[in-house]
Amino acid sequence: MRAAKNPENGNVLPEGRPKKLGNLPSLSQAERAKQNGISLRTQKKLDILTAYPALFARRMKKAGIKGASALSLRHTHATHQLSRDTPLATVSERLGHKD
Repeated sequence: MRAAKNPENGNVLPEGRPKKLGNLPSLSQAERAKQNGISLRTQKKLDILTAYPALFARRMKKAGIKGASALSLRHTHATHQLSRDTPLATVSERLGHKD
């Protein structure tokens, strides 16, 4: 695979189409964290949360599924589990609820 340099920052890019995470600026995560006044760990979590809905929407469109969202799948999962007589405490734990 041939590599090319990014003209903006000089980083080496693999050949082919670059992957995008939403509409994030071309700053590094550390630079964005500093600019936003938050920790790098928090910035990484925000980047994932920002990119996930767009990624999910593209995958659903590619699969030909309309009207689905991550939240609707979460609700569907919980409903199916409860309809199979799974204890409420177990379903709640699987969904990440503390109490």
